[in-house]
Amino acid sequence: MDFNKIYKVSKRLAQHYFDALNSAGKEELDGWTKEETSNQELMNMVNDPQRLLNWKKEYDGKSTQKRWEEFEKATQKKSRVIQLNRFLKYASIIVLPFLLGILVMKMIDRKIDITEQAETKVTYSEPVLILDNGETVVLNDDTEKKIQETKTAKISKKKGTVEYEPKEVKRILPQKLRYNTVMVPMGEEVRLKLSDGTLVHLNSLSKLTYPVVFSHKSRDVTLEGEGYFEVAENKDKPFNVKTGKVDIKVLGTVFNIKAYKNDDNIKTTLVSGSVQVTTTEKERLILKPNQQAVVKWNQKGVKLKRVDAKQYIQWIDGVYMFRNERLENVMNAFMRWHDFNVTYENESLKDIAFGGSFDKNSDIELVLSMFRITNKIKIERNGNNLIIRAYEQ
Repeated sequence: MDFNKIYKVSKRLAQHYFDALNSAGKEELDGWTKEETSNQELMNMVNDPQRLLNWKKEYDGKSTQKRWEEFEKATQKKSRVIQLNRFLKYASIIVLPFLLGILVMKMIDRKIDITEQAETKVTYSEPVLILDNGETVVLNDDTEKKIQETKTAKISKKKGTVEYEPKEVKRILPQKLRYNTVMVPMGEEVRLKLSDGTLVHLNSLSKLTYPVVFSHKSRDVTLEGEGYFEVAENKDKPFNVKTGKVDIKVLGTVFNIKAYKNDDNIKTTLVSGSVQVTTTEKERLILKPNQQAVVKWNQKGVKLKRVDAKQYIQWIDGVYMFRNERLENVMNAFMRWHDFNVTYENESLKDIAFGGSFDKNSDIELVLSMFRITNKIKIERNGNNLIIRAYEQ
């Protein structure tokens, strides 16, 4: 058993514990279980809650380096040479449970994604909802329909919004959460009403992963791209948005997060209420209405700005406004609604500041003319390809 297979089996077992496998994953794990008696024994341990508690005690009590040292000691002879048959023996007895324990603990802490769709890059041309069982539902029409009904919630599409209606259930532990993901392609938007009543408006080329029903302790979602949130108030259960570089914690408020990887920064803009912004470097800011936290993807530090918050949420009404914004970020915003590529004659052109507004459905030539009349840049167009050059008087 090679290490890649050991890791894959470990993750499958951890996903099994959280009931997060799709049909293909279940079939794969079932086949592995039948290969060896020891495999079935490990499966039985995964289904034993007490075993998980033992894992947690060991995981919390030892460093990763210490656990690897114990593994190396167990698998090495006096000659320090590991023979193949000895390694294979310990691969199933030590390495697999070792990795499984780490994966389960990290999944509980939400340090890695437990969903199947995270392993495969999904290509799509229409908005889709990926259910916890791996089923994909296209969200490209206004038809009202029931999408799925489980023991914990009913999912439906009403008046263009995907709605989650929770059922009366006992409190749900974090390790028992089921996750859905919405993926929005270029030129589309999606509206959601989460199980706690929070309203989310996702912009073009965005992705949101969230529980079907939140746990009794917190409300955690993961965002890539841009989202506008109207968070349902619950002082006992904070709402957390994770972007990979910045985490936003709120109790009940209205705010916007723009966290596209191809922009140079992440912008959190507060409309009302209060939010706490925390970076991966543990830098924190508390925002007040009409304040914005700006964090560079590749730099440390948080910049606090006073802004007109309405300017940063007008995209939900189809209007994009920019004030002293980098050209590259402006072009990126427009490219999320129109299919074209941009090439810059030199890197310094990306940093030229622009201001203005345009409708997301504006004709491309109309938008390009807005840039041209500033006499800051020259734009050459060849079909869907744009070349931006320095302006020469």
